[in-house]
Amino acid sequence: MHLADGHREESAACLEAVIEACGVWAWQMDAVGDLTFSSDACRSLFGLTAEEMRGRSYFSLLSAEGADNGEERLRAALASGQPISRLLHQVRGGAGQGRPLEMDGMPLRGPDGQLRGYSGLCRTPGADIRMDRRQPEFVQPVQGFHEFESIYDSAPVALCLADRHGRYVQFNREFCRALGISASAIEGRYISDFSLEGAHNFQRDIEVFDRGGNVPDHELNLRGRFYQVQVRPVRDGQGRVVGATVAMTDISVYKRAERVLAAANERLQATAERDFLTGLLNRRQFEEIYRVEVSAARREQAPVSLLIADVDHFKRFNDRYGHPAGDICLRKVAQALANALSRPRDVVCRYGGEEFIAILPNTEPEGALVVAERARQAVWDLDIEHATSKLGRISVSMGGATLMRINPAVDMAHRRRLMVDAADAALYEAKRAGRNRVRAAHMPIDG
Repeated sequence: MHLADGHREESAACLEAVIEACGVWAWQMDAVGDLTFSSDACRSLFGLTAEEMRGRSYFSLLSAEGADNGEERLRAALASGQPISRLLHQVRGGAGQGRPLEMDGMPLRGPDGQLRGYSGLCRTPGADIRMDRRQPEFVQPVQGFHEFESIYDSAPVALCLADRHGRYVQFNREFCRALGISASAIEGRYISDFSLEGAHNFQRDIEVFDRGGNVPDHELNLRGRFYQVQVRPVRDGQGRVVGATVAMTDISVYKRAERVLAAANERLQATAERDFLTGLLNRRQFEEIYRVEVSAARREQAPVSLLIADVDHFKRFNDRYGHPAGDICLRKVAQALANALSRPRDVVCRYGGEEFIAILPNTEPEGALVVAERARQAVWDLDIEHATSKLGRISVSMGGATLMRINPAVDMAHRRRLMVDAADAALYEAKRAGRNRVRAAHMPIDG
């Protein structure tokens, strides 16, 4: 698409004449770098006719002089299948001397989307951009030059060129599609006509270019689609910034893949953190939460309590009713225990088998006993039949322990073992007393 109405049926001879006047070499190559077309500018560059250039590998034109002729960069650019912008390399001129060139190219793709080659232009670095003499800072594209670059219009990337004041000079069909606006609605308009934020960002970029800086690539969410945006300066022969070219590559498919992958990672993380059967946090997470809460208790000089619950005669239950029924029972017990904890930081985890463990931050022994009794009663109220238990239904025995003062000199793992052992001893005291009971360690633990 172009700002001015063009004659799209210009003859090839006329187009090549205009391109020659621009001092650039137009070419087209296949996917392996063999030239399939060359404008007559090759004669002044290489001393070869356009016909002699056809079928020749572009890489055979590179200069052998110097440690870096740009071959590696050029091969990488062609292999990427992406647009090529201002790629510097060195060719062997007609007299055999090295000569630097700057390359711009667009990928050519077949109906199947496969890369068929590239079409583009080469120029001497710093070659002057045609300027409208009435508006010295306005980038005025030569009609034939851009007609010959018709690949610009059909490129699968949204492309546009704007002068330094933010007026659109050139854009392609994909750019119109990205904005959801017709070409006629964009012609002669300014970025600010569509987005004040976009205009502000563009002027900020121009200021960066004026200072000799670069604008990093960034992502843009536009009309529900995601784009990778590249902004590069356009300079005149004196090096002044006269505008900027923008390329927006649609990466929506990749962003969707990122979201799917992120969701999968979250599920994987949840699997790693949670017990598969009950959905409670697992033993590994208990150890991490214990570390965090005990550290917080030490800073706050607050107590922290621990409860251990064990389902009474659970092996007998499994033997009588089967393991599927046992799994259902454990899930119900886990839910009842979790519901009995009322504060956000109170956490219950599955400790292993039919054992569960709860951490109660900022809780003294009396408060821990209240929570334990509420949890025991919640399981009893499930009224799950247990014919091989003297109690006739599923119950839990519970033991508790409390750290009242935290000694920073005590190793965290050692402190955890002391506390768990104390709560475990209280648990078995409850079992010896007849089960379906709550007991606490006789003395608060001083870690």
